[in-house]
Amino acid sequence: MEIQEMVDRVKVIFNPMDKMVEVERGTILLDAIREAGINIRTICGGDGDCGTCKVILNKGEVSHMSTKYKEWLSPQEISEGYYLACQIRILSDGEFTIPVESRIASPKILLSSEMIIDKIDPESKKYLVSLMPAQGGERRQIRLENFSGPSPKVSDDIYDKLVQMKEPITATLSRGNTPPEIIHVESGDRTGSNYGLAIDVGTTTIVVLLIDLTNGKILGKASALNSQITYGETLVTRIAFSRKAENGLQKLKQAAVQTINDLVNSLTSSAGIKNEEITSVSAGGNTVMNHLWMQTTRFPGAQSSKKLRNWGSTQTRRLMFIVSPT
Repeated sequence: MEIQEMVDRVKVIFNPMDKMVEVERGTILLDAIREAGINIRTICGGDGDCGTCKVILNKGEVSHMSTKYKEWLSPQEISEGYYLACQIRILSDGEFTIPVESRIASPKILLSSEMIIDKIDPESKKYLVSLMPAQGGERRQIRLENFSGPSPKVSDDIYDKLVQMKEPITATLSRGNTPPEIIHVESGDRTGSNYGLAIDVGTTTIVVLLIDLTNGKILGKASALNSQITYGETLVTRIAFSRKAENGLQKLKQAAVQTINDLVNSLTSSAGIKNEEITSVSAGGNTVMNHLWMQTTRFPGAQSSKKLRNWGSTQTRRLMFIVSPT
């Protein structure tokens, strides 16, 4: 019988947020702060080259990873228990204060006006389904009420589910590719329940709008700091982190996804709708942010941005799997 060793773990409390996280002994404090979901200034991305991630040790034991802190902390700060979060490891249960100069303030939504759209034509729509009788052992023909266009693609899984259902049946049709594709079916008339997200993935702030795709009405809007900011406040430091850190790209992507998920959950909860009712997502950002989303370390610049302009429309289904709450 194989006996596995228990990992030695310690508990760390952060004030004034009153957050606690449990991590392995020896973890870099900045990583623990990130795991706790706290936004802290790290212009250099955690290399000890900016001195912005100052913390105060209230109790506990830590060890220095280098002498870089001497370049950024005054003798008085050192005597008062100041450390650089990126340059110490946690050795015991502890408690830290994140001083005001190290904190990042919550953002405001930069939305000064709203567009009025005369005609709504979303990428995904819902239609009532009629199933025609089978002929000669072939698949039953599917008709979508009030739909005109090329015959939609239907996967085997969707078709098998569809033929087992009783009318009325509602199908969600995605027009992001040609031919269009039925991506979901549900019982009852659900044509009036169709929602979308518009997401601005900014370097500093992420803004999400929840939209009723049947009439274009904005049901809610929310913003938050992009959690990637704890890995570096500038694009250059995030690119560097993605290349040199273990699983750097994945960590950056997960940070942004978590921010989006939190915003989406808040919006849908306030609007009284289910996340499953969101059928379309349109997201965009600058070229670097798009490449971080796509998890590539190649940042060739504007030449590649053309491939990413239709991110929200042509890859809606893939994106939905990324941002759907877990």
